[in-house]
Amino acid sequence: QFVLRDLDQGIAHHARTVAEAFGAAVCVQQNTGTSVDITPPGINKAVGVRALADALGLTMDEVMVAGDADNDVEMLAMGAFSVVPANGLPAAKERASYVTASNDDNGIAAAVEKFVL
Repeated sequence: QFVLRDLDQGIAHHARTVAEAFGAAVCVQQNTGTSVDITPPGINKAVGVRALADALGLTMDEVMVAGDADNDVEMLAMGAFSVVPANGLPAAKERASYVTASNDDNGIAAAVEKFVL
């Protein structure tokens, strides 16, 4: 994964430029107004979570994932228990098993306390 950031001018222009230059050879996902993830097609956070769960001998019923942006959508939809903070993007919240308090209010920590500990 390659993460491209632009704190000054925003990232949308850069995301379009990369997508136009490389086409289907890469997957470009804007995850904030200042950064974009660039990965090979088919490689995303869900692939990593599934590999880790397999290595640990866990089923998806034993896994909780958390995310808040477009680059988390595949992971949130993979069948694990998924948590998204209230200030997450709509696409992420649509796939959440549970929407918690915002990041500013320690929502993910609250979800870990509620469902894991």
